[in-house]
Amino acid sequence: MELIELIRIATPLLAIGGAWGGAKVALNGTRNRVKTLETRFEEHDYRNNQRHLELIDRLARIETKLEN
Repeated sequence: MELIELIRIATPLLAIGGAWGGAKVALNGTRNRVKTLETRFEEHDYRNNQRHLELIDRLARIETKLEN
């Protein structure tokens, strides 16, 4: 009877451990993808801001030429 009780106790614990391990691996993958997206967004945002500043500068020069 001791072996059967041991199996009864071990089976749910193994299932819980497997589910926890799988969730942990999935979350680590998600964490890495989010970090990659954050890095790409920061690069995109920087380039976008640079283009915005360049457009403002160009428009200011055009406006100055039109006023004269």
